[in-house]
Amino acid sequence: MVGLPILSGFTDAGNEWRGRIYDPRNGKSYKSIVTRGENGTLRVKGCISFICQTQVWKAAR
Repeated sequence: MVGLPILSGFTDAGNEWRGRIYDPRNGKSYKSIVTRGENGTLRVKGCISFICQTQVWKAAR
């Protein structure tokens, strides 16, 4: 699993980036939207149809 790409195919869509996110638990990819959050965080949203889940990712230090 180390080195496996999780985010792929992203293109600029104005204030957000749209692409695919990979879930290694089930081996499937989903639509994803990434936006810049506060203090250098990323808001990562993954969607199946109209059901979405958002996580806030912080940089490792």
